[in-house]
Amino acid sequence: MTLSDIEELFQQKYSDCFDTLSEISYDISNKVILCNFKNKFINFDKVAKKYHHSWPSTDMIFFDLHGEYIVFVEYKNAKKMTKKKLERSFLKVLRFCMKF
Repeated sequence: MTLSDIEELFQQKYSDCFDTLSEISYDISNKVILCNFKNKFINFDKVAKKYHHSWPSTDMIFFDLHGEYIVFVEYKNAKKMTKKKLERSFLKVLRFCMKF
């Protein structure tokens, strides 16, 4: 299975989880858009909520077909997270993705 195949599966299965970058990067606490961009990406918070509402998750996922990467993006407000907690959250997201 190629990265293009995986991207296509995500687009089919999670077509209702796409939002603009502006919507995905919106910081509710501070009421500010962190990236004002109208292109649409997978809002991974929506994907995670379909399966495990209480799990922390990355904010956005996109596929870099040229570089052959899956990119996970996390927008942070002023709240800091320890490296260990961030690593645990990231591992949960990876395990989640590998199930499907």
